[in-house]
Parts: sequence; C-alpha cells; structure tokens
Amino acid sequence: MIPVATKNYGASATMPDDDRQADWAAQRASRGFDDTELWSLDHSFAQYMVDELGSSTNHAKAYRAFRLMAQDDFCVPSTEKEAEIEEGLDAFFAEIRAAHHSRASGGPSGCSLGRIAAEFLLPRMRAFKEMTHGFPGHLGNFDRWVAILEEIIDGLSPLEIADFDDLSEADAARVEAGFRLLRLYLRHLWD
Repeated sequence: MIPVATKNYGASATMPDDDRQADWAAQRASRGFDDTELWSLDHSFAQYMVDELGSSTNHAKAYRAFRLMAQDDFCVPSTEKEAEIEEGLDAFFAEIRAAHHSRASGGPSGCSLGRIAAEFLLPRMRAFKEMTHGFPGHLGNFDRWVAILEEIIDGLSPLEIADFDDLSEADAARVEAGFRLLRLYLRHLWD
C-alpha cells in the first residue's frame, strides 16, 4: 500500500516555482513523500513529531525539542537550545524504550510514539539510504554510515506490522537497538 501524505514536510512546499515540482509531485503520489523531505530528514521528522505530539503536557520536553529542531534558524548555534534539544530527545527516546513496561495516559503512549515514529521514518530512511552522498565525519567512511542506516531500518522494521506490546522478545530487543542508534544519529540525517 502506498502511504498517502497528509502534509508535505519537505522544501518543495516552499519552492512553488522550482522546475522539479512535477517530479516531486510524482514522488508524493507514488510513495507519499518527495525527495525534499530527505534533504534534512532530521528537520522533516521534527516537523512531523511537532504535529503528532501537539502541545501534549505528557510530552512537553520532547515537543519542545522537536519544535526547536523544526525551526528554520536551527543552524544558529545556541548552547542553551542545544541542551534543551538533547534533554527533550533523551526524554522522547526513553519513553519509547520504556513502552513495553508501562503506558502513559493522555496523548500518545510511548508504545504508540514508537509506532508513529517508525511509520514516518522507515520509508524515508530507506529512500535516504539510497540517495545519501555524505556521512558524519567522525565515522571515517561512507560504508560505516550506510551500515548504521541499515541497522536503524532493520531495527525499526518490526514496528511496520506490530506495536511493542505484540512483538516477540527478539523483535522488541531489535526495535530498542534501532531506536538507540536512531537517537545517536538522528541529527545526522541530512544530505
């Protein structure tokens, strides 16, 4: 089934006169998103999570972190902003990791947060892996980066068919490993 994009999280939405609009429209029709969402996948994911979390008080730190990441001026260095983003991302991923132990009330639970994140990220991560040209410098080489992307994709893939509560122990461990890597490399998902 082809996912239907309800909102465009890429730059094509802000570039109406670009000659590539027809190509991007075809991409959105065939796979639910266009390549512009992959240029800064971290930013696109942040915008998506802001929409998903809303202003839920149960996820205030995560919401604030994603909102800061989604701002256009994110490239302007700010130690205070960086600390707030890191704290919020830690809270978000900690809730996902704890999802199979307990559920939050009001707003998405950690269990559904993981599924929401995976449903958005998996198709885009697969496309990102195929189009990426660069890699985080500290990794030393492109092949290591591709291997990490594959580990994240493989780790999150059980959530395409089941929520945490329905996963085997092996798949739950695989998902947790995928989210651990995603947490480490989320802010490197741009090309």
